[in-house]
Amino acid sequence: MNGAMSGLTALRTIRDFGVHSFVGTSLFALVATPAVACDFAVKWLNTQHVSDHVLYGLSGAEMTILASDLTLFAVFFIRTSIHHGRLLWKPTDE
Repeated sequence: MNGAMSGLTALRTIRDFGVHSFVGTSLFALVATPAVACDFAVKWLNTQHVSDHVLYGLSGAEMTILASDLTLFAVFFIRTSIHHGRLLWKPTDE
């Protein structure tokens, strides 16, 4: 099996990728929750006729949280995919 890994090792690598993906997605959702809550707060505060400066500040915070969360989520998945892909296709020593 030159250039390939054993079936059991490949399954472990795929399982590890699945676990990392699940945990990473869960953390993404956890960090995105304040951004969604902030969006709801901005909409509610808008109906209460709060100052536009406050609404702009909260909207900016919401967008910053969401943009950084999405960026880190993408970086996480790219790095995890590359790492586990290399593990799957690295040559084995016989």
